[in-house]
Amino acid sequence: MLNKQIFFSGLLATALSASALAQSQDNEVYIDQIGDNNTGAVNQGFNLEDAPSQGYALDNYAKILQEGINHTATILQGFNGGTAKYNTAELTQKGDGNTGNIEQGFDNGVAENNMATLTQDGYANEADIEQGYDEGVARYNQSTVTQYGTGNEGSTEQGGNDAAVAEYNTITLLQDGEDNDSEIDQGDEGGKAFYNDIYVEQYGTGNDADVFQGDDEGIAEYNNIMVLQEGESNIADIDQGDEEGSVARYNNITMTQYGYENDGDIEQGDQGGVAEYNTITLMQDGEGNDSQIDQGDEEGTARYSSITVEQYGNDNESDVFQGDDAGFSEENTAALGQDGKENTATILQGDEEGLARYNTAVLTQEGVGNQAIIAQAFGAGTVSEYNEATIDQKGDYNDANIAQGFGEDLSAPVVDNWAMIEQAGNENASTVFQAGTEDLSDVYQYGNTNTANVGQGGFAEVIIP
Repeated sequence: MLNKQIFFSGLLATALSASALAQSQDNEVYIDQIGDNNTGAVNQGFNLEDAPSQGYALDNYAKILQEGINHTATILQGFNGGTAKYNTAELTQKGDGNTGNIEQGFDNGVAENNMATLTQDGYANEADIEQGYDEGVARYNQSTVTQYGTGNEGSTEQGGNDAAVAEYNTITLLQDGEDNDSEIDQGDEGGKAFYNDIYVEQYGTGNDADVFQGDDEGIAEYNNIMVLQEGESNIADIDQGDEEGSVARYNNITMTQYGYENDGDIEQGDQGGVAEYNTITLMQDGEGNDSQIDQGDEEGTARYSSITVEQYGNDNESDVFQGDDAGFSEENTAALGQDGKENTATILQGDEEGLARYNTAVLTQEGVGNQAIIAQAFGAGTVSEYNEATIDQKGDYNDANIAQGFGEDLSAPVVDNWAMIEQAGNENASTVFQAGTEDLSDVYQYGNTNTANVGQGGFAEVIIP
């Protein structure tokens, strides 16, 4: 039997579809509110205090539409230790200062095969979707947050907080406007995030996008994340498996930023965490952009991972750190390319008392006045073995530097590293430091008034045509 409840007005509208056992099944709820300062709430399968059993929401449909300012709308399905399965929740708010919240299987609950859609159009709105959060479980859910306007905040939490689980979920978050903030959390605070797909798009100026998976002793595995930002002064931050006891492995991340003075940061397995078998692609097109990728830094571990960074434009800066600051970097690949003027690029693997082994670093720059630095186990007490570093620069007034196992304490193993610098242009400078045995250094310079310096503790080969 299908129950159908329809509410229209600017009054408080609350639908409790629950039996004595706090069950809600095959129900439909519609709320339309036009005006100001309205409140709309739908509760399906809600576990009331002192209820004889947990709440259960199955195959329900809830829809709220609000037009005006300062509205509050909440849809709860399988809340407070309850279970939410095969439910659909749609919440639309048009106006300013509105707050929208959808919760499915929240607070030690279970959320499976649910669909949640939250749309806001206006100024200073807040949107939040929570599925299986707070010691809960979120599986096979679809969550979509769309916001148009200025100063909006959108967030989605799945399987986060205290051993929660988020797996096989799809999250889409779209914001179009200025000064908007978005945040996605999966499997954080000791939780687990597996096989999830996340898509974030932001268009405009001064926007901020954050994605957290398996942080704070959590686990993030087999996840796919795509972040796109188009505009100026935007910030994107992705963290996976950070802090001691955390793990990030087999994840795929793509971050793309178009515009000026954008900032893109990605961290995996830092602060004692582990980052393994991950693939990262980061592209920035514009001027004054900054990107930084950290894997296994600060006593963390980075292994078998691949990083590709591309920057187009002038005055850009890009840094890649793998196993830095007493960390462990093994069999990683980092490729960093820049096309423009006055750009700076740095790749550090196993630096500052770290260990770098079997890593490959490739840095390519095309333009004028660029600077490139590759350091593999550079600093006191470091270990550098079987690493390869290549810098290729085309243009004038460029500077290239490679250091492998160089520092105050050279008692640590430094062996069989290879460094190559190739420069085509005029008034370029190259420097190579290798402190070990069986190391090889190749320097190729084509042009006029170029300088090359090589320092080695082992075999040296310098070629200056």
